[in-house]
Amino acid sequence: MDDPARFRFGPLERRGILIGLRAPQLIVLAGTAVACVALLSTASSTISVLGIAALVAAGVVIAFVPIKGRSIDEQTPLLVHWVIGRITGRNRFAASLGQIPGEKELFELRLPGIGDELSILTHHVPDTEHVMGVIRDRRAGTYTGVLAARGRAFALLDEADKSRRLTSWAAVLTGFARQGSPVSRVQWVERTMADPGDAAASYLKDNIAVPLDSPIARSYLEVVDAAGPVSQDHEVFVALQIDARSARRVVKSFGGGDVGSCEVLRRELTALSLSLANADVVVDGALTPRLLAASVRNAFDPGSRASLAKIATRDGDRRGASVHTAGPMTANTSWTHFQTEAAFHATYWIAEWPRVDVDADFLAPLLLRTEAIRTVSVTMEPVNALKAVRSMESARTSAAADEELRARAGFLTTSRRHREHESLADHERDLSDGHSLYRFAGFITVSAATPEQLDSACADVEEAAARSLLDVRRLDGQQDVAFTYTLPLCRGLR
Repeated sequence: MDDPARFRFGPLERRGILIGLRAPQLIVLAGTAVACVALLSTASSTISVLGIAALVAAGVVIAFVPIKGRSIDEQTPLLVHWVIGRITGRNRFAASLGQIPGEKELFELRLPGIGDELSILTHHVPDTEHVMGVIRDRRAGTYTGVLAARGRAFALLDEADKSRRLTSWAAVLTGFARQGSPVSRVQWVERTMADPGDAAASYLKDNIAVPLDSPIARSYLEVVDAAGPVSQDHEVFVALQIDARSARRVVKSFGGGDVGSCEVLRRELTALSLSLANADVVVDGALTPRLLAASVRNAFDPGSRASLAKIATRDGDRRGASVHTAGPMTANTSWTHFQTEAAFHATYWIAEWPRVDVDADFLAPLLLRTEAIRTVSVTMEPVNALKAVRSMESARTSAAADEELRARAGFLTTSRRHREHESLADHERDLSDGHSLYRFAGFITVSAATPEQLDSACADVEEAAARSLLDVRRLDGQQDVAFTYTLPLCRGLR
């Protein structure tokens, strides 16, 4: 019997400008050196020695000592930005209220941390009556569509089936990294929500022999409503984004503008649906504008899922949510969490993935064994093959030059830096073998009704992440922006 497939992630790349140091670190060290020279030339010898020692200690602390995973030079811009936001009111959000307009093809989507850059378009599928919701980012020139998907008990499969499905998923990603592909990013989102308890109501609606507005039907629906949710449910979305600027030629061939961009996106989503089906992933279809709005609203207000399900049970045409109610009515950003009118949220960044060999379902503790309401998201960006080769060659050359400078300065090569060099060599070898290169980032958002429940839920998720061998960092000082990274918007990469 073949050994099960094992996987290992490389260390987080921390490329610097000189001997591995970032620009802020170099500025702090250079400023410290200048201050020491100035102090030495203007003060007495005793004061100079003490002052220089204090300056050197302060410079080292600012440049190198981490606080919650970040050095002070990294924390300072976040703190300044957050304080300015508190003073100017930018950290507080209130939705614009007004008369809801009639049906149209474009709806503005104003969200905390993003502003008015996003819109939801309605794209009519040619030769059908179906419509597809598309998120347009006006500033970035991107268009994003979302598929609703369901898995098939991956954790219960044998190793051969797991490896086959992973190979199929790798083939899906490889297709987007082809030369000339309009796809700029791919994202998967896995969300746990309270079960809306609408399964019985949906069955009743589809099978009852009397009209839904009859007293008998209403009495049955009231009994079902009183039962309420009893368990958790899992939602899975796969978002696909195209860059209309880099794919302008293809977009133009389909009519150009929003229509051409949406049609190119629809075709890529269709191909993705077929590829996912080959990987044994059940695809329920592309989200309509109302379902797209509901996916966003449920993230801000997890409790709204039950009420939306009840409305859809009685009126199928109102399945989902109005685009005008997708975002929160009010929101407030504190240093450690993000608050809407219905819930408190905290978002984490997956700073380190497993550094030891793991099996295919290493994420099971996080995805399947948490009781908290949480969302896990991974955004991936394919790198053009030619650009990937050049980038890897440049990275290896820069790493070799840094090591030579560090050796001349008397620095030792740590095990971490040695692993980083090995990872670069592995990436270069994979590229030469024809594999694709992706940039990716993972995030986790935890939600709860009160701050106390949020603290408990965060502890649960942090423990589950540790059991999945993930090192997670709470994104203090940027919780409103970080929250959007776990929405199906393909955000989070810089």
